[in-house]
Amino acid sequence: MPEALERIVEEILEPGVDWRRVLRRYILRHAREDYDWMKPDRRLLQHGIYYPSPRSERLDLAVKETYL
Repeated sequence: MPEALERIVEEILEPGVDWRRVLRRYILRHAREDYDWMKPDRRLLQHGIYYPSPRSERLDLAVKETYL
C-alpha cells in the first residue's frame, strides 16, 4: 500500500475526539445532584431530622461503540 494511502487510512481510523472524555464532561455538567426540600429524606425523617432528599436530573443517554 502506498505511504500516502496508508496515512489517510490511519487518520480515518484514529479518532480525533476522545468520546469518553466528552461523555464524562457532559454527564458531570448535566447530572448535578440537587436537594428537594418539598420531599424530605426518608432515611433521616424516621429519626426526627427534616432534611431534603437528594434529587438529580434523569439523563436518557445511550452510547454504542463500534469498531471498523
